[in-house]
Amino acid sequence: MSRIPVTLDQGELPLAELQAMRLDGEVFGLVDAWCPIDVVETPQVRTRAVMTARSERLVAARCTAAWIWGALPVLPRPIELCADVRARARLRPGADAVVHEYVLDDGDVVRFDASAVTAPLRTLVDVARSGAVGDDVLRALAQAGRIGLDEALASIQRRPLPGRRIARRALERALSPR
Repeated sequence: MSRIPVTLDQGELPLAELQAMRLDGEVFGLVDAWCPIDVVETPQVRTRAVMTARSERLVAARCTAAWIWGALPVLPRPIELCADVRARARLRPGADAVVHEYVLDDGDVVRFDASAVTAPLRTLVDVARSGAVGDDVLRALAQAGRIGLDEALASIQRRPLPGRRIARRALERALSPR
């Protein structure tokens, strides 16, 4: 007996069938995918839902990755993706997504099958650099990845990223012991 995948899309079933299954209470919508109702929203499931029908060279990043790791309650739009600058690919992320080019080092990406998301440490540094989230999100990301202030600051110093001063101040404010 075959098992139903944790995420379904129009590649597996027609949209009308998926919508009928939702009306029957068999699946729920998650980003661009559909999940059986007994599936728990883990980072793996969220990553697969975000990356449905997208190139395997794309990686969920920034606030999208923060949502995947459970630091944001609602997926912000547009979806934020990244591609390794060394990939040299012409990518079509979709109308609802933006793509940033990064130099991705070993350990910057977590792969779940063919779907990928930036690792909690890389996500923490990237959202701290952007200044787009509050201290509570930075703390939630640090907790999800079991990341301490020293490790986060060391990651910033290791690589020449724009916005390092902004990130340092944000991380010190959010993660310093009170």
